[in-house]
Amino acid sequence: EGTITAVKGKVHLIGADEVSISLNGNSLIELTVKKGVLDAIVENKGALYAKGGEIYLTTNAVDELLKGVVNNTGIVEAQSFDDISGKIELFAHGGTANVGGTLDASAPNSGDGGFIETSGDITKFTDDLKVTTLSKDGTNGKWLIDPKDFTIASSGGDMTGATLSSNLSGGDIEIQSTSGATDGTGDINVNDDITWSSNTKLTLTATDEIYVNAVIENTNSTE
Repeated sequence: EGTITAVKGKVHLIGADEVSISLNGNSLIELTVKKGVLDAIVENKGALYAKGGEIYLTTNAVDELLKGVVNNTGIVEAQSFDDISGKIELFAHGGTANVGGTLDASAPNSGDGGFIETSGDITKFTDDLKVTTLSKDGTNGKWLIDPKDFTIASSGGDMTGATLSSNLSGGDIEIQSTSGATDGTGDINVNDDITWSSNTKLTLTATDEIYVNAVIENTNSTE
């Protein structure tokens, strides 16, 4: 619920029973989850900052019975710094990612925008979510949404069309559904209008079907 800062470093919030870390002096080289834990939870209500670095909020399930949850309602910021792009990953392996607040991997001064990934068997997003990977002078980054199935709907879905539309002003977005097990089929359902005017790209990639039952429209005229 407080603040963690690691300039050009890495912040890991891990929900697991056993992890292995490799250090070189004060620098984290690698962190590996060796054993998952039942009903693990990682939650950020505060602020995590890693300019020119990486931030990971992850829970790990070693099998389908160990369901983890990643919750974010605070600020997660890994902006580019000294032309080093940042990275943010919220990944509930075998579980659910509930994502709100602010995810910022932008490049407000120089360099390229960074990379953001929000993944889990299920990913759900609140209406107040703000995501950006924009660059002031370089190339914009990308936000990857990677669940088993994904539904865009005005209510009852994983994200509203309005939330997706507003965040397309913050950079390119790809929704990539993966082949599900018993609780997922790898579909993307568009049941709410998606409209935006920014020079950004929306990519829908499904291992099974994409059902478009609403408008998808970019009104930007920039080549």
